[in-house]
Amino acid sequence: MLMQALLVFTLVTEKTAELFTKPDITAMQDPIIEGGKMLLDCKTRLTPQKATSPGKLQFSFYRDGRMAQNFSQFSTYQVFPVQTKDSGNYSCQAKISSNSEMKMSKTLTIHIQELFSIPEIRVSPHPVTPGANLSVTCSTVSKSDTTKLQFRFYKDRVLVRNESFFNNYYINSVQLKDSGNYSCDVHINGTVRKSKEVGIQLQAFFASNDNFTDSTNTKDKQQTHEHLIVTLVLLGLLLIVAALLIKYKNKLLTVFPATCAYGSHPGPATELPVGTDPYYSIIEFSPIERDPVFQTTNTNVTYSQVNTSPDTLSSTKQVP
Repeated sequence: MLMQALLVFTLVTEKTAELFTKPDITAMQDPIIEGGKMLLDCKTRLTPQKATSPGKLQFSFYRDGRMAQNFSQFSTYQVFPVQTKDSGNYSCQAKISSNSEMKMSKTLTIHIQELFSIPEIRVSPHPVTPGANLSVTCSTVSKSDTTKLQFRFYKDRVLVRNESFFNNYYINSVQLKDSGNYSCDVHINGTVRKSKEVGIQLQAFFASNDNFTDSTNTKDKQQTHEHLIVTLVLLGLLLIVAALLIKYKNKLLTVFPATCAYGSHPGPATELPVGTDPYYSIIEFSPIERDPVFQTTNTNVTYSQVNTSPDTLSSTKQVP
């Protein structure tokens, strides 16, 4: 009876004995930076009872509750190149191939840090003047001194310089045709970040000069407006005076009658119908040539003029 009890106790003990410990998931790097490698390790330990028994440990990995790697003999999970989207809550599970027993680890939160910041595009000089040398810089901050970032530049979303390790784009003797919206992107190992667009308009420089000109023109316009107001006031006064003259014109004609030309005596003013304008004219008399007239106070003498021809004069004898 005692032997049977010992046998049952031994069987129950072997059945309930732990075959392996609960797994623990760890990250091989801290921090984990994008573009690099993320390596997770799932660790467990076999118990002495299982060390000599058949069957091998197998491991699986999960991210946010979904399987990322199926069961295999590999106790590590690797992602390369890692990206920020690979951030999440990771766990692992262990089991023995010859047994249905499985154990899950605790959750490990992984946050993938950005390798470099979102780039910013800068323009120098500013404002841009025609004929100047233009420098467009793509600035970013990298968390790795050994990482070689590559830069590309765009104008109006069209590639103007292919990938290069230099973060500057130069334009010699910039012209109006170089105006446009410029941007850049930075990439490495499949990770790409784009900058915002920056507008380069050469007209902006002239606009600044125009601002000065506009301020001067504004003063000139103010003075012009003042002169215009004064002119309008004077014109208004002249119109008022003209209206008064027209209104009292007939009365003035009555008080001051018209005068005839060449010293003739003024006559009485002629009443004109209301609304009728008087007309004035000068009559000039030209002298008329007349034959001489002989006059005498003696009315008893009759004079006559005798015209003789040259022949008559030659035949006439002179009487002493």
